[in-house]
Parts: sequence; structure tokens; C-alpha cells
Amino acid sequence: MTVRRLIRSFARATMALALLALAKTPIDAEAAKEPGPDDPPFWRLVVEPLPFAPRIWHGVVVHDDKLWVLGGNAKDSWLNDVWSSPDGENWTEVTAAAPWSPRSQHQCVVHDGRIWVVGGYDGTLRNDVWSSRDGKQWELVTEAAPWSGRTDFRAEVFNGRIVPGNHQLSVQLVYRGHGFGLFSYLEGYRFKVQSSYTFNAEPGKALTIKVVGFEKGGLTAELKDRPAVRYDVDVQREEPTKGSEGARK
Repeated sequence: MTVRRLIRSFARATMALALLALAKTPIDAEAAKEPGPDDPPFWRLVVEPLPFAPRIWHGVVVHDDKLWVLGGNAKDSWLNDVWSSPDGENWTEVTAAAPWSPRSQHQCVVHDGRIWVVGGYDGTLRNDVWSSRDGKQWELVTEAAPWSGRTDFRAEVFNGRIVPGNHQLSVQLVYRGHGFGLFSYLEGYRFKVQSSYTFNAEPGKALTIKVVGFEKGGLTAELKDRPAVRYDVDVQREEPTKGSEGARK
């Protein structure tokens, strides 16, 4: 049973640019005690301000033993710069302008020794995919992936099989209003949808679950009742590999 792709959409949280790291606890009898409710938090400020522009909706990953910050939005301007740091305190601008368009609300993951930039928003909902081994030299993997352009979503790296039987997929969606002119007030609307789907993993079959957000109820429905989610399921018999064919002979 193979799950080929699972994308769960939800709103990206804004990350504060003042990086915090867990402070080391002094090794002594007092420090060894469990902290009480009135004790200060075990956090320390690593650096403030950072050398790059304050931003929101950027990408953050760990790759090659470094922290990486990619793109985002600064004062209503989209960015495509890339920064890295070995310790969260000392930062290097890897490139001021990566070849992918300045954007925010994209997704960044690390897979197969590379950083991947997926989708996002640059004035247009994007469905392109880029990858890089060093954050400076980028390769356009596809200009238009088969999934629709999107923002406020999540990308995951998954490679493996799940055991046969029942499984549950949990989804959290945040719908953000879009509007202009007389309808500009819609920009401030946020609607959260929580949903779950139980599926049965059958041996020898490949299952694809597509999570689709949509609007239900039409114009007569209240705004809060319109956001919804459905699950499009496709089940196909898995083609045996040469190795598995040989094992049965």
C-alpha cells in the first residue's frame, strides 16, 4: 500500500525574526531541579536584529547543518533572497536574488540532499517547483506542476509504505478572504476548517487521496458556513516490481 502524495493545507504561522534558542542549563544541584511555574523560561536571545529585512510568510529549513531563510514578504514587497547560518547568530547572504520569482507563502522542504521551493504567491498563485544543493544555484524542476497554484499550504516529504488496515488522515485548513473595491473587507476574514478521513489500506493497491477545499452553500449561505473540504480518492492495483516478480518464481 503506497500513499503517493498527501498535501495538507493550512495557514503558515508568522515566525519572529528574533531567533530564540534553548539555553543550556547550568550543571549544579539547583539547576538540576525541575523548573517551577514561577521560574523564568529557559530561552535566550541569540541575535537581534538580524542582518536581513524583517519579513513574514518566508521559508525556513535545515540543510547541510545550517539554518536557511528563503524569500517572504517585507513591507508588502516580495523577496527571493536566500540566507544561511550555522548557528542562528552569524548569517550569510547566499544570494540576493534567486532565479525563482520573489514570493511569499511558499513551501520549502529538504529532500534528496536538496532544498526545494514549492508554489507560493508572487501576485499570482504559483505551482512551479525549484531545487538547489547550495541555495545559490537553482534548477527549475517544473514550471507548472499538475496541481493548481496555491498559497497557505504545506508540503511534506514522505517515502515509504503504511501497513494494511484502517488509517485516519487529519486536515486543518484556514481559508483567507480575498476581495477588492466594495468587497475589500473580505481580506480580513479567516475561516478554520478541521476535518478527518478514515481510509482502508489494502495490500497490493495504491491509494491516492486528494484533499480539496471548496465553497459550499452558494450566495445564500453565511460566510462562516461556506468553507468546506472533500476527499477525492483513487485506488489502483499496484504493478509488481521486477524484484517482487522474481521472488514469487
